[in-house]
Amino acid sequence: RPEIALKEFSLQRNLELVSCLDIIPRESGLDTQDWRCIDCTKAIGALFGNGKVCSFTKKYYCEDCHEDDLCIIPPRLVYNWDAKAYPVAKSSLRFISLAKTKPVINLRTFNPRLQEFAPILDSCQRQRKQLGYLRAYIFACSRAVDLNLTEELLRLMGGRDHLYTDTNTFSFMDLEELEKGELTTALKNAIKFCLGHVSSCLICAGRGFICEVCQDKRPVYPFNLDSTSQCQDCCTVFHSFCATSLQECPRCERLAARSFNLLVVETKLTREVDQ
Repeated sequence: RPEIALKEFSLQRNLELVSCLDIIPRESGLDTQDWRCIDCTKAIGALFGNGKVCSFTKKYYCEDCHEDDLCIIPPRLVYNWDAKAYPVAKSSLRFISLAKTKPVINLRTFNPRLQEFAPILDSCQRQRKQLGYLRAYIFACSRAVDLNLTEELLRLMGGRDHLYTDTNTFSFMDLEELEKGELTTALKNAIKFCLGHVSSCLICAGRGFICEVCQDKRPVYPFNLDSTSQCQDCCTVFHSFCATSLQECPRCERLAARSFNLLVVETKLTREVDQ
């Protein structure tokens, strides 16, 4: 993560700070720092005072480099859903402020069990999935583009387009706002904004799907998550109650049959040419 770095520190020191985003470190003793502040190298310990421990790095700092600034510790939030603010060193506060806006957390690999401690993640990812579908309609609509709705959507999400292009990627700030309930409100407002356009736009309305099972003429839309299901392979949309009766996607079967027939025809033509 080279973009997350404090310019005044060496590469090695920045790598040490980056590593603290992935783990909750433990104190290793002041002797491992040669009895000096990890940042400014001022002598600490014994006659100079014991120094202060940073809750982010678990390193020791002098009182000039650690003024008890309070901050949420990223790995505590990701691993324990702990949004309590702890005292950190000034350099740690700057580093966390720099890192917290970067969408570097993929929950599938970072901590796939976090939903057990934070059920709100399930509803958040569902909202983001719905917004992702709506975003596709907005970006494909010439009228929406002319009305600058794409820019307005990005503004509503605070410039964080990853919130509607991926359901598993988060920044630490996203998780902080989710824990406070702020992100849920922002996603709800963005969904309402997009639905307001799609439901009133003839271009978007014309991009619905006809259910392959019941053939009802009323179109179905993938962003109606409560009433529709979508094939993961060909993206065809069905009514949810229709999809429960399916063993195979009708459109996928049709495409497979078409590919097979084409293969048979091409093989026959090749053999005729060879003869």
